[in-house]
Amino acid sequence: MVKTEIVEEEEKIRIEKTIPEFERKLGQYLNSFNKFILEAVEHIKRSPYPYDANAPLSQARAVLKGILEMAKETKLLEDRLVKLTKTEKKLLKKEQKTA
Repeated sequence: MVKTEIVEEEEKIRIEKTIPEFERKLGQYLNSFNKFILEAVEHIKRSPYPYDANAPLSQARAVLKGILEMAKETKLLEDRLVKLTKTEKKLLKKEQKTA
């Protein structure tokens, strides 16, 4: 029982350590996305051919896909963390009953 708690606590710590990395990555993704969108808008403003904005829009779309993948990963980690927390609560209740 104690070994299980230790393993789950280690996993919770590992998940919690990934949060700052995700925040950093998200900031980078958002900066890149905004840069490409602004670039596309500038192309549209300056050029009589809106098709010129296609390249930066494609890059923005690729960045957006990265953001969506990161959101999926974050959701999976969040679900796992919730599950670990619920398990921890159950174990604590079990310990209190036996103590």
